[in-house]
This record gives sequence, structure tokens and C-alpha cells, in this order.
Amino acid sequence: MRHCKTILLIGCCLGIFYAGLYAQSARLLRRMLSSEQPLAAMAFSPAGKYLAGAGMDGNLKVWDMQAGREALTLGHTLAVYALAYSPDGSKIASGDASGNIKVWGVHRGELLYRLKGHTDRINALVFGPGGKQLFSVSEDGSLRLWRLEDKVHARKVALPAAAQCLDVSPDGRYLAWGDWDGYLHLWETASLHEVATYEAHGGQVNALRFSPHGRWLASGGADKRIQLWDIQSGELLKSLRGHSLAVYDLAFSPGMQWLVSAGRDRSAVVWNIQQGRVAYRIRHPFPVTAVGFSPNGKLLATAGREGVLRVFLRPDAEVTEQQSESEALARQDAFQGKSEVDFQLPPFQGSNPHAVAVVIGIRDYEHPDIPAVDYALQDAGSIRTYLTEVFGFDESHILFLPNASQAELRGTFGTEENYQARLYNLVEAGKSDVFVYYSGHGAPGTANGQPYLVPSDCDPSLLAFQGYSVQTLYRNLARIPFRSLTLVMDACFSGGSEKGSLIRDASPVFIKPKNPVIRQQNARILAACRGNEIASWYPAKSHSLFTYYFLKGLQGEANLNRDEVLSLEELSTYLSEQVPAMARKLKNRQQQPHILGEGRQILLRY
Repeated sequence: MRHCKTILLIGCCLGIFYAGLYAQSARLLRRMLSSEQPLAAMAFSPAGKYLAGAGMDGNLKVWDMQAGREALTLGHTLAVYALAYSPDGSKIASGDASGNIKVWGVHRGELLYRLKGHTDRINALVFGPGGKQLFSVSEDGSLRLWRLEDKVHARKVALPAAAQCLDVSPDGRYLAWGDWDGYLHLWETASLHEVATYEAHGGQVNALRFSPHGRWLASGGADKRIQLWDIQSGELLKSLRGHSLAVYDLAFSPGMQWLVSAGRDRSAVVWNIQQGRVAYRIRHPFPVTAVGFSPNGKLLATAGREGVLRVFLRPDAEVTEQQSESEALARQDAFQGKSEVDFQLPPFQGSNPHAVAVVIGIRDYEHPDIPAVDYALQDAGSIRTYLTEVFGFDESHILFLPNASQAELRGTFGTEENYQARLYNLVEAGKSDVFVYYSGHGAPGTANGQPYLVPSDCDPSLLAFQGYSVQTLYRNLARIPFRSLTLVMDACFSGGSEKGSLIRDASPVFIKPKNPVIRQQNARILAACRGNEIASWYPAKSHSLFTYYFLKGLQGEANLNRDEVLSLEELSTYLSEQVPAMARKLKNRQQQPHILGEGRQILLRY
């Protein structure tokens, strides 16, 4: 992505590389946590192998999309607002809140140039076509042209108003920038003289983008509109309206069939340029601040508030045998052992700002006699993704506890003596939908036969002292003034596991329906199995059997009557059919899920 821009943090934080799924929309390929702080800029590398993001924490992170891992972290001391790749992909430039610009070597991450001259925030950066020049605009009201080999600015131009966005035409002939007052300015790059001015928007111009053939210029502004201009004639070709709030970023697809826009209204909109209409909309839980197509046009990335990078395959994209590196990403149906339930998400249900969740996955145990639960962390991560991208939970309201200890369980749910722990204190009375998920070992106490969750630091011979009682969990959850409660338990309490016996000489226990949680309205419990059964794994899908079909059911497979809603009764019927059948097929044993709650409760709308 050659163009970068800045959005003032007024009424919304910037934040994540983000995109939730919408019906008939793009398919999620990868989700990568990029920052705990809001992100302000994003750029694809010219070859499409890497995606870079930068923001409020001062870090610029470069991700290898195919491997799904962080390749480089490059730093500023202050927030980074702009970045750009050189045309050959060997360098990346970043600009921060103080006006400093750094140019980095991509392969080793070395700092090549430190460019000083601006006195305020860098709003946008763009390389010239040859990669030897860099253009910058700043909140200090100036535009500078830098000769990188000389490490100096060749030209400085004082602007009539601070430029918020900047782009250079593919042939390098023209430079365009937009200002606070809604005007677009078209300049000759060689002379830096103005060729044309367009009264484009009723408010700040936030985004500019030249088309790949260089004849069009797209602009997006605070007035919610997208304007498409012919730069030769000055004619307004199209005016696109599809956002309900300000437009923050724009990107053309390489073939110019599509234009994608990012909006404060929590959506990325893909437009059919020829028809001038919305092709599809990708809903988000938070404002979308940056968008971009990969160089081959098949992949789409978006940036938003939570610091997470997401890459999507366009729904109309065809993957052929002759693939570039970025297309190879689209061919992998299960990155790093993931299955289709991790990519083909249900439609976004809308933001749920008061919702609170606890997501626990315990794979690794300290005691040598307790085997690992291979897919617990994968299960927990997928549940967290569904909560944020489908059910609209704020990620800051999700207590994510990988390999949780007894102290973490007690600190989250409380003890027998005190139930007012972290979860209780996050809930807003009568407003919060509460979701609790547990994947890990469960076991029966040898003395009292009561079920316990097994923390990562538990000694199985001391379960009554080092475990966490399920009865305490039920009792404390019942004291929370929730609006609704969903408890999903992917654990068995038989004393056995996929890898053998966990608790010797133990009698299996059954999660009985007589508990204080289920007696309350709008509460439901979904347990993986009953009695002396073992909760099975599904290695081909890299999930536990129960969680896989739970997510598969939410995708729509459990919507048996194919209407627009999924009820608890439908999900219960689906799980009761699919899980036992696959357990017999894979493991030659019985596993019958146990679902409690009012069957007419609506879980999801399509």
C-alpha cells in the first residue's frame, strides 16, 4: 500500500487490523495480534508476502502472512502515524508523532536513514516510483521531498493548510494531497506546482488514492462520501454513498474492478466501480481505519481498533495452480492446523459493549502424571475469535486465561467465601451477557465424588485442595446479576482422558441439572459429555470434538429449518446427533453432549 494517512483520535481509537465477516463476504484467512494499542497505518509489501502495521505503541511490526508470524519489530519512541514500502520492497519508511521519519532495511531490520525536519506529526508518507525519493506531509503544514541517498530534503513547500493524506501517481507525474477544508490539490511532481484544485468534500479529506492506470483519483472524507475524479478533465465520474460516518481510507484493486473503503461506521465496503454500487460490506465491531488489497488483488486486509491483523480472501477470487507467494496463503485451507470453523465465521451480530467473557484453555500441566490436553489452547483461541468477530464482545472485556492456575481461577470466579472476584466486578447488572468457556481436564474428587476443574498447577492426589470445585463455580455464577449466561464446558469428569487415566480409583460424576445456575432465566449450560464418558479430540480438525461441532453448529449447520435464527434447541439437537456419531467413528466409544436451558432461547441470527 503506497499511501498512508492519519486520523485524529476523536471519539474513536484506531486499533486493529480487523475485519469481521458478513454474509456473502470475504473469507477470513488469518488473524494475528499486532498490538495492545490502536494501530494507525498499514501497508502490503509490493510482492504481497508481508503486511506491516504501526500505531500508538510506537512499534512497526512486519508480519509474514504465509507463515503467520511476526518477521520484524521496528521501533519509535512515540506513536507511529504513517508508513510506506519502497517500490522494490527493500525499504519501509515510518513517521511518528514528533515529526521524525525513519527508513528501514526490510531484510535485516536495520535503520538506514533518520530524516529530521518536520516539527509535528507525520500524517502521510509515499515513495516516488523509483524508490529514491520520499514525500512526506506533516501537521506542521509542510510538504517535504527527501533524497534518500543524500539523507536530506531536496524541497520544502509550505502548504496553505496541513495535508491529511497524500499519494503519487503510478508514473510519478502527479502528486495529490487533501486538506482540512475538503479540497483536493493536484500538483506536478517535478515542479511541485499546482495543476488543479477540486472542492471535493464538505469537511476534512481523509483519504486519497490514484487508480493503477493513473487516470483516476479517489477521495474519501468526513462527509461520508467517496468521490472518483478524472484527473485529465477534472470531471467527477462517480459519487459513492454507503457509509453512515466518515470515510477513513481507500484502496483500488489491481485490476480496478473494485474499490474498498474503510469507515468510522465500523464497516469496510467493497464497491463495484463500473456499476457504482456496493458489492459487499464487511462488518466490524469497531471503526475501520485502514484497508488494502494485496498486489495480486485476491487478498484484502483491514485495520481497526483492537491491534489485530486480519487477512481475507475475496469471495470472487479464484485460486489457480500458478500462484505467487501471497496466493499460496489463500490455498492453505487450514493454516497451522486450523480448520474451516476458524475461517468461515457466521455473520457479525452487532456490538455488545456490556458483554463479558471468561475463556479458559488449559493444555499444559505442571504435574508429570497429568497428560496435556492437546487442542485446549486452539479451542480457546477460536472461541475468543467468535466472541469478538461474531458476537461483538469488546476484547478488553474478555478474560483470556491460557493454562490457568488455581489462583487465576479463584481470582476470576471467586471462592466459597467470596464470590465478588474479577468476573463479578466486570458485569453491569441487567446489561451484561456473560459467556464462560472451559477446555481442559475435569476430574471427580476421590473423597466426596464432586466434580473439579483441574488447574495447570494441580497435584491430582490433592484435587480437593488444589482443584476448583464445579459446585463453587455454579454457585458463584448464579450470584452474578447477568442479563444472560452461557457456560460451555469442554471437559469430562470421569477421571480419564484421551491420553489415559488422570485420577486413579475415581468414580465418574455427572453434571447434574439441579444447580443454581440453570434455575435462573436466560441461562444455559453446554457440556461435552456425560457420566463416565471421555471428551474426545478431532485431530483432523485440530479441535476437540465437542468444540468443533459447537462452532460448526454456529456457522449454520445446526440451523435445521434454514430460517434466520439459531435456537438452543436446534444447537442441542445438532450436537446430540453429530458428536456421538463422530465419537463412535473416530474412537469407537460413546460421547453424548449434555445441554441444559430453555430450548427457545435464540443464540444467533443469520
